[in-house]
Amino acid sequence: MLKLKQPIHRHRDNRLRCGLAVIAFATISLVTGTFANTLAKHQGPGLDLRGPRAMPFETLTAKPNQSAAHPVNVANVEELYATVNDTANAGAVIVLAPGVYILSANGADGSPRANGGRLELQRDMSLTGTSGDRSAVVIDTSMLPLSSLSVALGRTGPIRMGRGSNSIEWLTILGNPLAMSGIETDLNGTPPTEIRVTHVVSGDSSRSYHTRGVDVRNVGAAMAGRKIAAEIEDSEFFGGVEGIRFVNLNGANGGQIDATMTGNRFHNNKTGCVVSNLRSNSGLVEVRSNGDRFEDNGLGCVIAGGIVPIAAVTANSNSTTFEAYTSKFINNTGPIDVSGGGIAARGGETLSAGMANSASNNSAVLRLWGCAISGNQNMDFEALGAHSTSVPAGIAGTNNQVTIELHGISRFVNVVATDSLPSDPAGTNTVTVTMPAGDNPVDDTQFFVGQHYLDFLNRAADASGLAFWSNQITSCGSDSACIEMKRENVSAAFFLSIEFQETDYLVYRMYKAAYSNLPDSPVPVKFSELLPDAQEISHRLIVGQSGWETVLENNKQAFANQFVQRSRFTSAYPQTKSAAEFVDQLNANAGNPLSQTERDHLVSDLATGAKTRAQVLRAVAENQNLSNAEFNRAFVLMQYFGYLRRDPNSGPDTNFDGYNFWLNKLNAFNGDYANAEMVKAFITSSEYRNRFGS
Repeated sequence: MLKLKQPIHRHRDNRLRCGLAVIAFATISLVTGTFANTLAKHQGPGLDLRGPRAMPFETLTAKPNQSAAHPVNVANVEELYATVNDTANAGAVIVLAPGVYILSANGADGSPRANGGRLELQRDMSLTGTSGDRSAVVIDTSMLPLSSLSVALGRTGPIRMGRGSNSIEWLTILGNPLAMSGIETDLNGTPPTEIRVTHVVSGDSSRSYHTRGVDVRNVGAAMAGRKIAAEIEDSEFFGGVEGIRFVNLNGANGGQIDATMTGNRFHNNKTGCVVSNLRSNSGLVEVRSNGDRFEDNGLGCVIAGGIVPIAAVTANSNSTTFEAYTSKFINNTGPIDVSGGGIAARGGETLSAGMANSASNNSAVLRLWGCAISGNQNMDFEALGAHSTSVPAGIAGTNNQVTIELHGISRFVNVVATDSLPSDPAGTNTVTVTMPAGDNPVDDTQFFVGQHYLDFLNRAADASGLAFWSNQITSCGSDSACIEMKRENVSAAFFLSIEFQETDYLVYRMYKAAYSNLPDSPVPVKFSELLPDAQEISHRLIVGQSGWETVLENNKQAFANQFVQRSRFTSAYPQTKSAAEFVDQLNANAGNPLSQTERDHLVSDLATGAKTRAQVLRAVAENQNLSNAEFNRAFVLMQYFGYLRRDPNSGPDTNFDGYNFWLNKLNAFNGDYANAEMVKAFITSSEYRNRFGS
């Protein structure tokens, strides 16, 4: 694991000069520079130069058979059914050609399809559409009858996953109002169960409000103790009774769900999200939301420890944790069967006659950092330690707790808290709300480090990595100067890491080689272009874990193959171009990094078929001369992308003056980010801090 040397003590100005203007940190319009030679200066001897070794995210680890995943191309619905239903395709990545795939209960000859026409993914199987275009591949499930959506455990969805490590990416699912959801995780296979849904649109355009976008659930006694790890990224869920649900359900006692949501939008549902244990006991559900939007629903989210909706069942000793970072729960004023709002938190709840004292010893913990909660109907935030609608009246149960921590701007929301409804005579059901005054979560070391994993490595921090990098800062004790320098060094280390250099920075160089810089711009790629591509190329990559090199290489190959098939690329490089023209155009766009010998070899390899277009593009993008030439430029650009989540000429900036200022300053200091004070400027800027609080 990379360790940083004690930073060199240096004089620092407390202001940043851009031309003749002096911009105070508090109002700085950020612009960045570069960093190359600092590598040698700020690393210990004999250590990996591209460091922080991202420790494994326990719940989402790459498996050997994932490394060996093989692509299978399909072009129509019959090929799709044949490929998905073939057990020999376990571990395959099913790549769907652009088009509409209409699911049906019967084949063209009228014979019944396997599984009633549902798509049930084999172990470690993935479905993917067209990278960069979620609308190019559409799976239409609306024609399936109820009989196709009924299985032994009850109603299910038209697309089912849950056998090993399954993923669905880059496509649109047209929902079926008869289905439990568009995507179900209720296939019970050999552990572990890992699911990933990213760049997906799933919803019911008819607004029937009967289905869900995704249902992440353990259901029934057969799934008792089952653990699901889920990643939901950059997706859109609408038109359902719930956008997404995370739940241990119907006797799945001891079930565990560990999920991360990042950059999703949930809208026009009755409820945006539900996180709970329903009719089950001793369950554990933990969900982290990063920059998600819950808007224009009837209710933003329901977070509950345990719920009992019908008679003769219980929900006891469950635990639910929901953490949200800069997510938004806004303008939820749509149709809803119960009282709507932004967030509804429950410790224990019973919703049926005669069900008093059926939900006890449940807990719901909500931690919100820098979240916006406003413009919602009824109440923005309601919390009930216990709630019962039982007739005759009686409390839901005893010892149910809701604990709420509000940080940053989140602390300004009004939480309407009631310990128990009806009242609990013994006072065992409670709601506790803490709102530290004047705090900003980015000042908390663990939050600061954890956010870097999300912003630069596109994944949540694992416990070991979080502890290591946090310790680099907390080891300073109360020495404020040491803390300041260590925060800078830890922050910069993420840019230098293998994960970042071989993913985000490689994507940057591929855009540079393919298209040169954007028109009237000193940079080759926009934030909206790089982010989804970086998520793709870093999929399940855990540097330092056994087999990570193979996972990375497979990701690179798959991404490069997709990249050269995009319409933008094929328009710029039609097949009529000769091998020499193809290589020369890439080389010119990249700034001519190739030697004559390297250029001639690539031309020969492409002409003879020894290399594909994707392989030639990679060869140019991975050329060391190009990497060196663009290093500082990329470092500056990634400050905007990582810290501010925007382009250098957007937001408060209308041009690239800021970017050019930091690039010039970084170059003037030979790539030393510390003496250039670039990282310091970004992590102390009001724009960065206002992402999380004040």
